[in-house]
Amino acid sequence: MEKIRKSLITLGIWLAAQFIVTIILVGGSMITGGSANEAIAPALAISDAIVILSLFILRYCRISEFFQKINPKLFFYSVVFGFFGLYLVDLLMSSVEIPNYLEDTFRNMAKSSWGFIGICLIGPVMEEMMLRRVIMKEMAALTKSDWGGILISASLFAIIHINPIQVVFALPAGIVLGWLYYKTGRIIVPAAVHVLNNTVAFIQIKFQDTWDMEESLNSNDILKYTLIILCLILTALSLVEILRLVRQQQNVEPAPEVQENKPADTHNGTFDGNNYEK
Repeated sequence: MEKIRKSLITLGIWLAAQFIVTIILVGGSMITGGSANEAIAPALAISDAIVILSLFILRYCRISEFFQKINPKLFFYSVVFGFFGLYLVDLLMSSVEIPNYLEDTFRNMAKSSWGFIGICLIGPVMEEMMLRRVIMKEMAALTKSDWGGILISASLFAIIHINPIQVVFALPAGIVLGWLYYKTGRIIVPAAVHVLNNTVAFIQIKFQDTWDMEESLNSNDILKYTLIILCLILTALSLVEILRLVRQQQNVEPAPEVQENKPADTHNGTFDGNNYEK
């Protein structure tokens, strides 16, 4: 249990914050004659903010980590790879009938500023801090495998979304986001991709009554397959550049010094740098 202490504490804080804040706001709204649906968006945003603050207070993550220096080209190609990779998954999923039990809830959330704050800003940052910064690292150390950490955190990422259509999308998305964190060693990279992806999804939901993009793709094979091919090309090209830049960076940077009286770190993942508090 000691080896996964941070992960358990983080998940506990997340569950407690979600439950307590939702009960207070939704219950209060119903008591005062308001709508429970209107309280869901602020409840999610506030509970996610509490989790972020808690992780900073516990020093499981530091604010400075979001401002660590990164090669601009590596950041750019990582965002391109992540965004178009996730969009490719979404395009492929559009042909499959998957239940979406929370569609009406998201449509209601898209009408409020709280919905934008929670879905596009606070939520993605919180999930990257919780799942990539804390859980992925701890699981990688526990399994002694970088991919073990990536796959476990991605699986949890899928499970916590509950809604079937989100679960199916979140598993490959979690693998992509985890791999980007592993390769770049910067939490700002998966956070930026996650924010961008959620913002585009939020806009699509908000203007769904004006233009249903999924319906348009399913009714226009030429448009759909053109987008799929475009996403494949952009994803492949950006992947090649990421691997080249990471390899180039590893060849240039000097090997880290091993402090005396401390065992050398045998973990090879690039995300296991000085920004990780053991």
